[in-house]
Amino acid sequence: MVHLHAELDPVTGASVVASLRQRIDQLWHADGGRDGSPDEERSHEQRAADALAEVITTPPKVGTPHPKHVVHIIHQLASGTAELVDTTPLPDHVLVELGPAAEVIGHVFDGAGQPLWLGRTTRLASRDQWMALIAAHRGCRECGAGIDRCQAHHPLEWERGGASDIDNLVPLCHTCHGVAHRGSRGDPARRRRSGLMA
Repeated sequence: MVHLHAELDPVTGASVVASLRQRIDQLWHADGGRDGSPDEERSHEQRAADALAEVITTPPKVGTPHPKHVVHIIHQLASGTAELVDTTPLPDHVLVELGPAAEVIGHVFDGAGQPLWLGRTTRLASRDQWMALIAAHRGCRECGAGIDRCQAHHPLEWERGGASDIDNLVPLCHTCHGVAHRGSRGDPARRRRSGLMA
């Protein structure tokens, strides 16, 4: 067996973990995801090991990753503080070292933001809406799980006329998202069969 260990600075570490979790999530979907039986294909531990091997050995693909899998820095002008989404403080010298070419997304707050309202034109949250959700919640609204494990949930459900507006979207992890729907709609297997899963 091969054992790997690495100590990374917070920004690099967050980027590596985000890439790893993104690949684990992709493998989970490939194994059946929420509508199938992914654990019958392979265990979570096996998916994590496969994802790690792929992330280390596969060259990065060209394209823009989803914002929930990118390193985010929250900078609040009023307090002058900067931190990662998980509230890890970032000293000024780290921000200077990152420079303009770093693959991070900065959120700067100074007054009211501009929410995005997409109404019923689309069901899925847009990239800009995800940016707003990440900045506002930083993770699952219910359990606090990392944003990379989250999905955009409509509290007023899409099937019941809910809109894809920023005030009707919250990030929930896979588990809490399933609980939210089971709590209001009954048996999840019945919802999958009838096509009601949001």
